[in-house]
Amino acid sequence: VVLLINKKSGHFSANDEQFVEAFGIFCGIALRNVFQYEVAVEAKARCQIAMEIMSYHADSDPKEAESLMKMPVPSALSLNIQSLHFIQGHLEDKDTIRACLRMFYELDLVDRFGLDHGVLCRWLLTVKKNYRAEVMYHNW
Repeated sequence: VVLLINKKSGHFSANDEQFVEAFGIFCGIALRNVFQYEVAVEAKARCQIAMEIMSYHADSDPKEAESLMKMPVPSALSLNIQSLHFIQGHLEDKDTIRACLRMFYELDLVDRFGLDHGVLCRWLLTVKKNYRAEVMYHNW
């Protein structure tokens, strides 16, 4: 609410009223923008915290990655991954990761894109960790 009172000389003109009305609208918009900015800053902070929490829980275990890096990558023949009858469900849990590693090597992705073996191991373990077993199509 804006109120015009106590003009030093004469009466308030229509121009004075229009000016104060425009100033009131400007102040209202400015206050609304401050409120919206504060809401956005708070939402950004909540989002950042959520991302940090999710990242912390989503990363693979460094010890598990180190162990995988040291394991030999089995041949495609021993895993039977080139067969039309290949079923990943027959593999042990640790062998599914090793089969994925073999696939990256068989498809020449490691050399073509200059992938570091250790980074690839950690990435595959992170992907595996974030698959949700309760979702039917997440069939790690």
